[in-house]
Amino acid sequence: MSQNPSHAIPLHTLLGERYKVTASALETAEGDAVLEGKDQVLNRKVSIVVATPEHNDRLMTNARTLARNSRSTVQILDLGNTNGRTYLITSYSRSETLVENLLADSQVLAASSETQEALGQEIFGDEAHTGQNSHVSRSTRSDRSDRSSISATRDVEPEASVAAGSTTTAPAAMGAAAGAAGVGAGAAAAAGAAAHDEDPTETLAAGQDENEDYEYTDYDEYPEEPDFDDEDDRSRGGVLVVAIAAILLLVMGVAAVFANLNGMVDQDASNEAADVSDAYSTTPSPTAASSSASASPSPTPTQKPDAEITTASRVVPSNPNLMADQDQTLGQLTDGNPGTQWMSYGFGSANFGGLVSDFSLAFELKDKTTVSQLTMDQVGGSGGAFTVYTNDSASLDGATEVGSGSFSDPQVQTSLDTKKQGEGAKYVIVKFTEAPQQSQPIAGMPYGLRIAEVKASN
Repeated sequence: MSQNPSHAIPLHTLLGERYKVTASALETAEGDAVLEGKDQVLNRKVSIVVATPEHNDRLMTNARTLARNSRSTVQILDLGNTNGRTYLITSYSRSETLVENLLADSQVLAASSETQEALGQEIFGDEAHTGQNSHVSRSTRSDRSDRSSISATRDVEPEASVAAGSTTTAPAAMGAAAGAAGVGAGAAAAAGAAAHDEDPTETLAAGQDENEDYEYTDYDEYPEEPDFDDEDDRSRGGVLVVAIAAILLLVMGVAAVFANLNGMVDQDASNEAADVSDAYSTTPSPTAASSSASASPSPTPTQKPDAEITTASRVVPSNPNLMADQDQTLGQLTDGNPGTQWMSYGFGSANFGGLVSDFSLAFELKDKTTVSQLTMDQVGGSGGAFTVYTNDSASLDGATEVGSGSFSDPQVQTSLDTKKQGEGAKYVIVKFTEAPQQSQPIAGMPYGLRIAEVKASN
């Protein structure tokens, strides 16, 4: 199988955030292609049909035709467009079959599909109203009347099995079985008559008359099935008793918990009253308090102000389109709301599934300044690795490495080297070299990033 990535969609491309291109299966002379892929969510192989721009309409029309054909062997899973090429995700099928069905002339495929549907209805009929093999039971009696005594003896067991396999109503099926038994009795009578020089046809006719009686036998003669209502009532009664006992135990447990809580509240109230009285007894006079305050004033701690971040952008030099559809949520990294978050793709391994070796997020500062600390609030990740750079542009070219870290806590604080920043920088860039493992998988994949807030401190 060819692995040449000369087609319009490169290998390892992730289509629709779900289907990964793994190999090239077939390329036609007109430029159409059939690729192999893998469903990242259900972990199954799929086929990918890629049409040239001239065949886009043909591919979409044929896909709709096959989707309406209930007897098609090709299952349509997804339809999309990338780099100006329309692609269709189908169940894993032979490449020649996909080309013949999806890239053929649309009118020819539509006519073939209608013919296939009409032929299926003609052969199988309306399956919603006709039971399978029901015509076999209706023709059993007429066929039986033409059989000889020898053929009746040989065909008794097949007749019974045909009647048992029919999906007609119960009376018809049981009547056919009884008819088979009648034929067997007639055959035996014919054999006995031949041994005593009697006419075997008369004996066989008697057997057929007995068959008629069996087919109209009243079902009241069969023994009735035992009634299990009494046992059901007893089992329901036992379940009800167990449920009532469980409810009573639950009520008693809740009452005991409330009693313990009331005792704890009363004890806490008495302790608080004792603490208040002790505080009043040990409180110094206002004169002493003022003299103490004037003698030793307490210092006020100073907090470093945050450097204001204006915008956030994605930097992936090796694959600029990777996660481009997630850019609309980049603003949630700096909106001050920890309930919102930016989320990357889900990956099957810590090296981003082999798609890229790393990717970065660049944060533009309102003013050029020196940044001493970077704080990231993340959700559910552990492990991974990242490096922090500063630069005057949103690029790693010429950037200065000022710190590094990993995801060990929900809030990750990274100290940055201010001496290396000189007079300051306009951008802070975080380069992720290893994806953390998520407690809650992203699109079924165990590795990825969920970042709620990013802050920079002077």
